[in-house]
Amino acid sequence: MTGSRRLTANRNNARKSTGPRTAGGLVRSRSNALRHGFAARAMPGSRNDIETLTKALAGHSRSPLAHHYASHVAKAELARREINAQRFKLLQAMCAVTAEQELVGQRQQIAQSLLELLGQFGRLERYGRRARCRLRDAVAEHTVATFGRSIRAKATAD
Repeated sequence: MTGSRRLTANRNNARKSTGPRTAGGLVRSRSNALRHGFAARAMPGSRNDIETLTKALAGHSRSPLAHHYASHVAKAELARREINAQRFKLLQAMCAVTAEQELVGQRQQIAQSLLELLGQFGRLERYGRRARCRLRDAVAEHTVATFGRSIRAKATAD
């Protein structure tokens, strides 16, 4: 059982560690992902790719809402593709490290290099899960905006 002094100290510490509170601090913290995360990697030609995919998804719809959600789907799909490309590059690097070091016979370096690459792979997988969730949600929103109801609702109604 936690004592009353410790409980009070925990509550006071929790109040102090709530993150940024000022407008400037909030703005800075929002841009961290753009500086440090996967979103920091600029994809060449992505704006054109997003516009092309948005037009293909929205079709001949004149609804601004359909175009808005089609843009969300396009961005999420391109992010998923980029993550898959990065995943493939990491797997290639793992194979190259293993093959190169086995020739030299340095097992400790192989293990160290593979551990480092596996750490990168784990971080990339976390981004991949988030990208897949964003894509799923964007497709659902686009479907509702385009057809007026979700595909799941239609399937259960039939």
